[in-house]
Amino acid sequence: MKIKSTYILIIFFLIVLLQIVTIQFIYSQNIEDEQIKVDLLNAESAELRNNDRDAALLSAQKALIIANKIHYLKGIALSERYIGIIHFYLGDYTTAEKLYLQSIDKYIILNDSNGIFDCYNNLGFLFQEKSEYEKAIWYYNKGLSIALKTNNKENISSIQNNKGMLYFYKGHYHKALECFKISLQIDEERNAEDEMIFALNNMGSVYEMLENFPLALKYHYRSYLLALKVNNLYLQGKSLNNIGKAFLSSGYFELSYDFLTKALLIRDELQDKSGLLITLFNIGQLYHELDLYEKESEIYHQALKIAEELEDERNISSSLYLIGSNILEKGDLKKAITYFNESLALAKNIESLPEIAVNYQLLSKAYYRNGNYSEAVMFFNKYQIIYDSIMKTDSTLIPKKIFITAKVLETKDNTLFLSIIYLPVGFGLLILFFLKIRKRKKSK
Repeated sequence: MKIKSTYILIIFFLIVLLQIVTIQFIYSQNIEDEQIKVDLLNAESAELRNNDRDAALLSAQKALIIANKIHYLKGIALSERYIGIIHFYLGDYTTAEKLYLQSIDKYIILNDSNGIFDCYNNLGFLFQEKSEYEKAIWYYNKGLSIALKTNNKENISSIQNNKGMLYFYKGHYHKALECFKISLQIDEERNAEDEMIFALNNMGSVYEMLENFPLALKYHYRSYLLALKVNNLYLQGKSLNNIGKAFLSSGYFELSYDFLTKALLIRDELQDKSGLLITLFNIGQLYHELDLYEKESEIYHQALKIAEELEDERNISSSLYLIGSNILEKGDLKKAITYFNESLALAKNIESLPEIAVNYQLLSKAYYRNGNYSEAVMFFNKYQIIYDSIMKTDSTLIPKKIFITAKVLETKDNTLFLSIIYLPVGFGLLILFFLKIRKRKKSK
């Protein structure tokens, strides 16, 4: 009887043990299934990000809910970063930064160097777009250090491309071009077509600033064909905008309008605020060339509103000098100068040489029209110092069409100076000449 009870007890414990093992197995299978679901949702979010922002955000949010439920740290980190990227594209930089920092904390716990790199790169790009260049370069260098240590070619390319954009914004065009070329070479070796599009677009923009418009169009058009091939709507909008800008700079206004309006529609559909801002600038400049000053003014004020929402000091500065330039054409010199000075202060604050140079040039133009030639020459000389410093390695800062040549200003200023000095002298000599003739007549 005692033996029988022992057997029953053993069988009971075995049944309980089997149930526990079965439950654990089912639970682990469920956890594994849920982790796969999180990974798939995040992959879906990444795929949709450049074509359907709302759907991409929804997928990443679903992934985050499930990942939190099953305490899947890697899934939480990736979901937070992906949601951050979408908020960045939508112009909500505060939320994006918060999510990137939350994500990086989790990647540090996981000791995931690729995840940490991605967050540093995202943060660098965010601060770059906010014109906080010191913070941007700090994060890029942190990311580059990881990429070089792990010899991750994809990450090295990404950092080089983003650092190139930072140099571009600051007006160091040849340094930017070097970075873009390195990035493109790596991406071509990897056959990474999506990444190649960024490098090609950026190289085209540099060549445009160097006024090599055929080469700019070549790179922009190549990037557009690749964007169509990979079905990336975001990059199609970027390429279309850049092609339109290159045609604008070349004086082909009809073609420019066609490409810019296509870019605007795509960027509006994607709610790409930073992209919309740039395209609005270009459309405004097109209206300026066509002497449609009221439409131009309306466009620039729209752009300023977006730039202020994004807290983008570089493009706030650009908006202000473009509005000022529009006012200058309408003849209100005093108001235009106020806008130029406000823009200049912002540009100096972020050490953005292109914006500083443009403001000096426009102030020179305004004072010249106002008849204040000494101020006009002073600001033109300030512009020329920046221009010459970059001309040692770079071709130009801005299109030639709005140049005020030093010769015109100096000639005007020198003419006034010479008139003040020599006119009284000449007049005195003339009087003496007539007196002498009169004296001779009297002596006769």
